[in-house]
Amino acid sequence: MAILTPTPSAVRWSSDIEDPILANQSLTLYITYNLIQIIVHRAFLPRSSSGLRGLGDPQQAASRGQIHALTNLAIAVNAAKSGTRLLVAIRERELSNVPLLLHATDVVLAVLCLNVWVLKAREKVRRERRMEPNLAAIHAIDALMEDVTSLVQGLEWATPRWENAEETL
Repeated sequence: MAILTPTPSAVRWSSDIEDPILANQSLTLYITYNLIQIIVHRAFLPRSSSGLRGLGDPQQAASRGQIHALTNLAIAVNAAKSGTRLLVAIRERELSNVPLLLHATDVVLAVLCLNVWVLKAREKVRRERRMEPNLAAIHAIDALMEDVTSLVQGLEWATPRWENAEETL
């Protein structure tokens, strides 16, 4: 049995890290951790578009036993949000790990857009049932779209320097 030890302070991410090499290494570790969370939990999401649409209807999701899929989606989305903050830090600090920025952005954008799609599907169901809009969901969609915009700006920033950034964009 493995014993978990606390992360050494030398590799913990903080926006106060002055050494660009250490900051880059720390960001790389934390982004990789978030990507692993996304990859692990993505495996438990419905594989079909109709299954994913079913997550948009809370009653249908509960009746089909897709509560676990919603939990896994939430974990993946939280990892994507955290990854977004780290990817923004790479761009703002102009750190050197642009290849990681490109590949992580691709995965993080997919998760964020999937969650926007699910939230919009839930709101559509609410409208069809003549229910009041869920303001929390509307605010969540807005926040997710701000993250998406920030990630797209990161790709635009990388495009002049990295040829494959345009492919991701």
